[in-house]
Amino acid sequence: MRDLAALAAAHGGEAAAALRGADEAALWAAVAAHGATTVAPDELLVRLAAPAAELGAAIDNAGARAAAHGLRLAVAAGGLTGVALLRARGEPAGLRAWFGELLGRSRHVRLLAAPPVVAAGLPAGPPPAAVDLLRAIKRELDPYG
Repeated sequence: MRDLAALAAAHGGEAAAALRGADEAALWAAVAAHGATTVAPDELLVRLAAPAAELGAAIDNAGARAAAHGLRLAVAAGGLTGVALLRARGEPAGLRAWFGELLGRSRHVRLLAAPPVVAAGLPAGPPPAAVDLLRAIKRELDPYG
């Protein structure tokens, strides 16, 4: 634990602390709830993936864009996996605009959950990079539909 605290302090992080009992249970409940696919009426759940070395910049960009739209953003990220779950809360128009901007700036963004009023008209994510090739294969192998 001392090594972790020293590492965090050396890089400007918060002090590390060992949690026990109710505090530990509350932390793990919050972690589990962050990844749950249920959302509030003013919330989006988005998965953002990037090469691990680029994930921090992608999260910073998502945070800056969220702030520009007046949204509150909560992030749970796996630094080694390159995957982050983003929960944004705010007005439906701001949520839709923010997600549209993420789609335009990030290659691997997926809408995991949204209330119907926000999800209406939003794509789940960008089309596959080889969508034309996939369609050609489908036509060739299944010409009748």
